Amino acid sequence: MPDDELSVSALHQRIIDTNHFGRGDVVHAIGSLLDAQHIGRPLMLYRVTGRMGWHLSGERAHVLEAEQRPGRAEVRAPARYLIHLENCPPCAKFEGQLREEITSSDFGDAEPHEVMLIARTEDGQLVHILDVLRLQGEQDGV
Repeated sequence: MPDDELSVSALHQRIIDTNHFGRGDVVHAIGSLLDAQHIGRPLMLYRVTGRMGWHLSGERAHVLEAEQRPGRAEVRAPARYLIHLENCPPCAKFEGQLREEITSSDFGDAEPHEVMLIARTEDGQLVHILDVLRLQGEQDGV
């Protein structure tokens, strides 16, 4: 995927300060086509712990705790992946743009449950496929 295609993604155009999310905030990330099509309460919710770490993209990352498994499942993600669950107009606007972008994309004959956009690495990072492609392109000198 050429660099210009990566830069038009709402996820990569989003400029948001890590301080937008604070300890105790409940957030989610749209990680699949199925997530984008599902309107209502997201399938995976996370609580911001207030701790920070690093992401493979080189960005500061929030340490998040899975709402469904408090104290047992932590992940890291940069602020630009995250969306407040409620009461945040900027996040709601971003979520609408991201849903539109994803649901209007052509994924060929793949079923919605087969189209994963964010994966969890072994060391607990949420990683978007566009970040993986960008990093691979940098390594390959593209």
